[in-house]
Amino acid sequence: MITGMVTVHREALIPLSVQDANGQEHTIDAVIDTGYTGGLTLPPALVAALGLTWRGYASAVLGDGSLSDYTVSASVTLDATSHSAGLIARFSHPKTDGGGLGFNGYQFIVHGDGTCGLFLERVGMAPVALGTCSPSSVTSSFDLSLSVHGSILIGSVNGSQVVSVTDSTLGTGIAGISTGGWYPVQFSNLQLTS
Repeated sequence: MITGMVTVHREALIPLSVQDANGQEHTIDAVIDTGYTGGLTLPPALVAALGLTWRGYASAVLGDGSLSDYTVSASVTLDATSHSAGLIARFSHPKTDGGGLGFNGYQFIVHGDGTCGLFLERVGMAPVALGTCSPSSVTSSFDLSLSVHGSILIGSVNGSQVVSVTDSTLGTGIAGISTGGWYPVQFSNLQLTS
């Protein structure tokens, strides 16, 4: 039996053992997510303290997955040229063999140094660069948009189209935002238009 506690903020906590990069066990208090979907995340400070390596990116999605043709856009502020931000389109999260959720979707990613790319990601496969670009007008704050209409995918920075590709692999799905890691990225004016 697992024994835990409930905080004054009504969060259910249980003790959880995690291993650091050297295999030594540490006990932390884990918040129980009643809508658990197979993923486990740790706070960035704990990841650093345990000497762990980041193995993914942070993302947030919205919608019910029924949309096919739309534009997702946002204003983005990065605090370092080594950071990146992106927009997600036609996302779905099928179950994987291990029970966790995978990532199927398109991502338009822009780095603080101005390089960017439009990628197709599917469970069990390496991401595929559908198109790359080098916009010259990226500063620490910029506007992004990703349009998906039929098989045409268009990524824009500050209102200028920087990449356009044709791909019909994914037909419908959720929109969202992403970062290249657990570092500060500000998104504002997030819009989804069809």
